[in-house]
Amino acid sequence: MDYYYVFDKTSKRNLILADIFRAEGCFVGEKNNTDKKTAYIYTANKILDADEIDKLDKNAVVFGGNPTGCVKNIEFFRMMDDELYAYNISRITTEGALSIIISNTDFALYAANLLILGYGRMGREIARKIKPFVKNLSVCSFDKNEFHALANEYIPYFANQYQCNLGSFDIIINTVPARIITQKQAEKIKNNALFLDVASKPGALEEGLSVNFNYIHALQLPDKTAPLTAALELRDLIFRRLQ
Repeated sequence: MDYYYVFDKTSKRNLILADIFRAEGCFVGEKNNTDKKTAYIYTANKILDADEIDKLDKNAVVFGGNPTGCVKNIEFFRMMDDELYAYNISRITTEGALSIIISNTDFALYAANLLILGYGRMGREIARKIKPFVKNLSVCSFDKNEFHALANEYIPYFANQYQCNLGSFDIIINTVPARIITQKQAEKIKNNALFLDVASKPGALEEGLSVNFNYIHALQLPDKTAPLTAALELRDLIFRRLQ
């Protein structure tokens, strides 16, 4: 592939991937001084604003999160729109989430009351992987079709139904990329509960909210817990898209 690759160095995964590309004979650097088309590689959580987009080489290819500015002069690939990549990243995220839960609780999973907020791709994968270890597993869907699908597998909640039982959960895992927890709801959550937020920014908590429970916003989990595997998954995505 005739591209010049520029990597966002804030990600350990990207640093590993840059080394992989160099070893494979790809052109990698910080500034494209060649006649090759530039491919910028960010993280899936990176949101490019208009000023950042204006500074990119024209006709570049960009892999990242969501752009907030005009992208008429670049070709933008939102990483999580690729079904295979998103599925494999959700599997890595699930492993990371389990590691965080075990490291930040003093009780066994099977004895916990656990709630998963959201039953999209990430929520489904976490629920599937964690189910064998948890006796009381509740899942909240915000989509009617998804709700009917989970009703026979887990303790089901639809939309805001979970709020009436917030005080009963020992572990809450959020996969919804929206501020769905208000101060009033937060006050219902146990002081010794773990709230693990694996959704992208801004996270589940209302802005400025103060909490008494253990809140962990685990951004870019694959980069932190399995950066080599995450790098190889991104490599495959880039090669699929730039063929």
